[in-house]
Amino acid sequence: MDSITIFDAEKEIKSEDIIKALNSVRRINKIPFREVDVLHLCLDVIPHYKECGIVLLSVPVAQFIEDADSYKGALMLSTTNKADVSPSSQRIEELDKKIDKNLNNLKSYPRAQFGYKEGVKQFARLGIVHEKDKYIIPKQRSKRLASLEIMLIGIQKLGYTDYLHGLAFWQPIYDEYNAILSANKELRGDTTLSTHEKNQLKDKLRHQLGIIYKLVEINYDEDAEAMLRKWGFQKERYR
Repeated sequence: MDSITIFDAEKEIKSEDIIKALNSVRRINKIPFREVDVLHLCLDVIPHYKECGIVLLSVPVAQFIEDADSYKGALMLSTTNKADVSPSSQRIEELDKKIDKNLNNLKSYPRAQFGYKEGVKQFARLGIVHEKDKYIIPKQRSKRLASLEIMLIGIQKLGYTDYLHGLAFWQPIYDEYNAILSANKELRGDTTLSTHEKNQLKDKLRHQLGIIYKLVEINYDEDAEAMLRKWGFQKERYR
């Protein structure tokens, strides 16, 4: 349970009431689940929370505002990226298939030049890595792009520039891959952490909103329902 201290100029809230409130936070059904609803409720609550004179150690006003601002930024980035992914996403999937389909052709060059075992040792110079008993170009797209860059250098150093699957084949793939990823971070495959952080923020904000809800309910007693609606807790708005 979070540690909470409350100061109120007009009314002292008993500690047993606080404990009771916290124990019932998880049963609150007036905290929205939809991302955009959580954000809007935070924005509604912030000005009232700043002015109400209630101080919570577990929900500092400054931290609550910072979390809401970070959440807003994350949602805006997510919405912007989702609006732009369709054509680029389809094209980069085509490039991924092309890379995977033609990688064996490239792997055959060092094997023919150095022999099978020694040829495999040259794979790293071509950006090829060993994963799960296979030699591949990494699946994560930011890593795949880095491997393609290594590949272009390796192709030249190992003398495969003019081969059928040499520089003229791989350079355009790298150029287009790089352009797409640079224009759209969503497709880099690096958004798992960002999505995770966004979901963590959402859970944190919902918990904070739950605590604020119960404390407003206790603090304003008979006027609680009207005050909760004034603060933005209106279940009928959420879907």
